Amino acid sequence: MERSLGAQERGRGTSILPISCLPHPKLPPPAASLPLPPNSTQNDKFQDEEESNCEKMSSSTSTYFDDDEGPREISGFVSLELILQHAHYGTASVFRVEFPLVSSIKLLKKDMEPRIKVKPEFQEWFYKGILLKDDDTMLSLKVKVDDKIVVKERTS
Repeated sequence: MERSLGAQERGRGTSILPISCLPHPKLPPPAASLPLPPNSTQNDKFQDEEESNCEKMSSSTSTYFDDDEGPREISGFVSLELILQHAHYGTASVFRVEFPLVSSIKLLKKDMEPRIKVKPEFQEWFYKGILLKDDDTMLSLKVKVDDKIVVKERTS
């Protein structure tokens, strides 16, 4: 029996470990409300933050290997809410996660395990869909609704 996700159920999702420090493209820089030093402009401040973000991105960029497609470089992440329904209990949870912008479905399922923290150690979930934070983001996960996903507790 499928249940609609109400406000109470939305709060039940477990927390996700942050894996990227990249800001959302439509959000203002974190220090946007701070006063600017004399002789500087908003563009100077934004450029400094953009360079800082590029350095962070280059240090967090990873290369993954897929048997079918060879190495795939993860160039960034998109923030979204993942809706999963517990396979045995039927309860739904919303997980706030950041997924790679470049990833095959095999990598997506493999990469999901360490990003979702659940207890007990082993659970099965059904994929029910995603809620994008940004309507302009074009993202195709190529995951079918009701695909079974096994999530394990993060051990490290």
